[in-house]
Amino acid sequence: MRTLLCLTALAAPLATAHADEPGPPAVLALTERTFAGGHEVALRRFDADGAARAVQAGMPLGTYHLAAHAGTGRWVLSFHQLSNGDPLTIGGLAVSKPDDRSTLVFGERDQVVATIYGDPACTSKVKACFESPVRFSPDGAYVFVQSEGSSWATWGRWTFAPKPIRAAIADARTAAALAVDDLGKRAAYQGKGGAVYVTAWPAPAAKARKLVAAKKATVTLPLIMSAAVPVGDHLYWFRRDPADQAVGVYEAWSLTARKVVATQRAAASYPLVRGALVPVPARGSVVFVDDTGFERGTLWELGPAGATALAADVRQALAVSTDGRFVLATRRKDPAAGNAVGNGERLVVIDTVAHAERVIDAGDDAAITAGAFVP
Repeated sequence: MRTLLCLTALAAPLATAHADEPGPPAVLALTERTFAGGHEVALRRFDADGAARAVQAGMPLGTYHLAAHAGTGRWVLSFHQLSNGDPLTIGGLAVSKPDDRSTLVFGERDQVVATIYGDPACTSKVKACFESPVRFSPDGAYVFVQSEGSSWATWGRWTFAPKPIRAAIADARTAAALAVDDLGKRAAYQGKGGAVYVTAWPAPAAKARKLVAAKKATVTLPLIMSAAVPVGDHLYWFRRDPADQAVGVYEAWSLTARKVVATQRAAASYPLVRGALVPVPARGSVVFVDDTGFERGTLWELGPAGATALAADVRQALAVSTDGRFVLATRRKDPAAGNAVGNGERLVVIDTVAHAERVIDAGDDAAITAGAFVP
């Protein structure tokens, strides 16, 4: 079953347009822009009332990743300094080195809590390696990170504290395309030949426990092209059809019935997945962008009962609110112009209940690298 919702962009904030209903949460976004004589990366907060402020501004070019916890407002930013680039500076001090370990910045709301060098096994002195925050534990006490080299990946866990402590969680065998459900109970990873394995995710504890490899594959998908994302009792993925690789499908696979229960065919021929499948735990579904044109696509939600189109001309799906009502996405200022000079991105908060949008101007020529909902 498919349903197409017609959304109308509102000039007023959603909280104002629907005063008797809960308003959208604030947005934390990592933005990048080029201007005459310079380049700037900034971490900025956009409140529901329209107010905006910089949490960290004037950051240099580099490789960045961001994870945030919707309940506490905690966030972790990773920075990998370019070999010929400038260092990241926090409080007037340089906290990074070229081709060395990634730097992790721990923050809560507008304050920096800690700055540390990351995984000692992940440097770019010989081959490129990047450490990136992926997700928080449900209580916000820990942040899980992925260290990724050219041919391997591992996961670790850092305590969120003034002096963070790292522990290993998943080795190279279980860290490939690893995805964890938002309840922190189940994880899925991939092996050779498209084999997908499902195993229990170690419950957060003072002494970290490693992910235990599953004894056998749950399902095998030779042409899977995304992570297999566990949400409730279902797995979600994107794959090509083995019988006709011009056809791509997004699928919901029931862990109890052990079969595909819902699909959404990709619009393009020989399609590639754009970005991640973002879980919606409140409804047991995922949202994703299916490309329908250069730098633009349809935002879909796929659940066990079928697919629903949420918005058009979307570039990225970034986050979903805890209650599942709001989806954070991005859209080009002029969707038809693609990545033309001067055609920056806008943040779009989509209300799936009121069928409305709030567009947030992140600045002229801004590119949105990452974003999340925060309190």
